Amino acid sequence: MMRTLRDNTHIVLWILILAFVGTIIFSWGMGGFDTLKEDGSAVVATVNGQDVQYQDYERLVSGRLQQSGDQNDARMVMQARSQSWNDLINLTLERQLAKALGIGVSDSEVSDRIMYLPPAMVAMDTTFITNGQFDTLKWHEMLKSDNAKAWLMGMEAQYRESMPIEKLRSRLMASALVSDANLMDDHLQKTQTATGHYVLFNYAKFPVDTNEVTEAELTDWHQKHQKDYEVEERREIQYVQIPVAPSHEDSLDAQEQVDYVLKQLAGGETFENMARIYSTDESNADKGGDLGWFSRGRMVPEFDAAAFGSPIGQVTGPVKTQFGFHILRVNGREVRDNGAGVKEEQAQVQHILIKVEPGADTHSELRAKADALYEDVQKGLDFEVLCAERQLKIEEGRPFTAKSFVPGVGRNQRAADLIFQAKAGEVISPVYTEQGGWFVVRVKSVLPKGVEGVKERKQEIRAAVIKEKQKAQALKAAQTWAAAGAPAQLDSAMVLPAQAEYGKVAQPVRVNQFIPGAVGRDLTFTAKLFRQPLGTLSKPFAGERGVYVLQCTQRDEAKTILDQLAAQLPAKRAETRMTLKNGVYGAWSAWAREKADIQDQRVRFNFEY
Repeated sequence: MMRTLRDNTHIVLWILILAFVGTIIFSWGMGGFDTLKEDGSAVVATVNGQDVQYQDYERLVSGRLQQSGDQNDARMVMQARSQSWNDLINLTLERQLAKALGIGVSDSEVSDRIMYLPPAMVAMDTTFITNGQFDTLKWHEMLKSDNAKAWLMGMEAQYRESMPIEKLRSRLMASALVSDANLMDDHLQKTQTATGHYVLFNYAKFPVDTNEVTEAELTDWHQKHQKDYEVEERREIQYVQIPVAPSHEDSLDAQEQVDYVLKQLAGGETFENMARIYSTDESNADKGGDLGWFSRGRMVPEFDAAAFGSPIGQVTGPVKTQFGFHILRVNGREVRDNGAGVKEEQAQVQHILIKVEPGADTHSELRAKADALYEDVQKGLDFEVLCAERQLKIEEGRPFTAKSFVPGVGRNQRAADLIFQAKAGEVISPVYTEQGGWFVVRVKSVLPKGVEGVKERKQEIRAAVIKEKQKAQALKAAQTWAAAGAPAQLDSAMVLPAQAEYGKVAQPVRVNQFIPGAVGRDLTFTAKLFRQPLGTLSKPFAGERGVYVLQCTQRDEAKTILDQLAAQLPAKRAETRMTLKNGVYGAWSAWAREKADIQDQRVRFNFEY
């Protein structure tokens, strides 16, 4: 038996890995690793009172980054953090719901899963394959080993945690039902087309004197449309930015590296090898710095001059550009076709780029500068006075909500969370971004959730009142025209009032489709086009750009379309149900998160998210 176990060590390792990953994902749901400190500093979130541990969150993030294979890309790190966070919150909610519904798993269910439905990496391993099929006898022989008990316990623990979640998800997916009536309606919207004619009384042709809009009308509109002027809680901030830019010492360090590379090249090192090792131009370093052929004017002026002025075959440089220091070698120059049929002088060049980048000392100095400002404010010194003394320019931004861009900083949820946890007048701890460097932010004011008044939204309210007046005038003009004897057939030969214009939906359109010309995207218009009896004139109705009278001239017969669909219904049912299944979980997750008490504590840890 030991020999069998030794021969299948790789299988054992796979199972151990599986059990370990399962433990990472699910153990925190039972209270997690015992890492919670007395001050609660290891808790990254609470969901309906249940703690989510920071250590387990970080392990899941690390796992995602290892899978992606790019742990140094800031964008990938942010994405991994966001996905891991959502996964952990969703899984906590799932476990809580499964428990509330009494969804469990029996010993026999766990045993059957291990015995007859092993992990995919086991089922596909050639060790257990006989005549192209998974051989349960071989698998069972492996399971009999006393030495397999340890990893079997891990697998059992994993399944006891994961199987109730699988059952819950199955119940959720089972709710994905679709009726034939819904299928037919959806199919009609996607396939039925129509054409028609219309008369448009454009709002813009009914001018309103802005001086005629009274304060009473503005107040009346505001009172009747208060939901339109509701705002979330917002913040106004002041901030100073300390960009992380290369210092003079960083430039000297780059020059020193340039000198070293030139010395190596002079000593016989190949240009290709030095480019692969030292060039910071990721687009061509692995190609030995080869830029291919290019015409005059394609590169920045300093590089262009060197490429078309240096001796062929010789190493030239350093050439300083906005990108850093370049060491280049021109391998050829000749007149060539530029790809557009024009003959131009072109050069074939290799280069080694040494960027001038902020070093560790520069980063430390700039962070210390941000920290010093923050610490001095915490001692009670005045923020504005300190900034003036240190020649730091204070910027201000427009009010913003907790989920929007932070002025100056950009989209940075950690910064937003810190700002919204602070009181008016407080300065948050310095925030760092890859693009902007260090930011020290002071909360200037807290604007509570509520309804903005007429004063704050006066211009917007005035525009709405004016449009409503224009709409009333346009509707009256359209009704007068229709009542006076509109023609039975709308066409370009009609005599129309000065404020009206004739239009045509010449190309067949579907419901919700953009209509070229004066209509554009107008759901009211397209809905009327598909409901109006063929050949008849509609009553005047208000759309996005004006009041319309329309006539539908052609529309696909619904019965014909649905008769054609009948043969496809079984396949459509299956396809639509699969789509709905994928959407059901997302809809449940969004609903559950909205209803849950989720306390996000990521802001307490020093990372962006």
